[in-house]
Amino acid sequence: MGYCAARSCRVRSNRPMGYIPTMLYFVVATRPEARPIIDHFQMKAADVAANFPLYGSENLRLIISGMGKSAAAAAAGYLRGLAPHTAAA
Repeated sequence: MGYCAARSCRVRSNRPMGYIPTMLYFVVATRPEARPIIDHFQMKAADVAANFPLYGSENLRLIISGMGKSAAAAAAGYLRGLAPHTAAA
């Protein structure tokens, strides 16, 4: 979808029938870092019982990993496990 500053504008899609939209994932370290993204995209808490706080909207997911490279890698791996599997090209 395109970006539009005015709320009244509409973006026409010329995507083929059966198009599967791309999912965009955010991995952030802390809640204060995540809050502006969650608010801007109007994300809702997706999985309360998860190992990591997870939020989402239609084509977006955000996970709060905690500080450090290993925490970010673990959160990214967790997201990958949740993603629908597709055949390798």
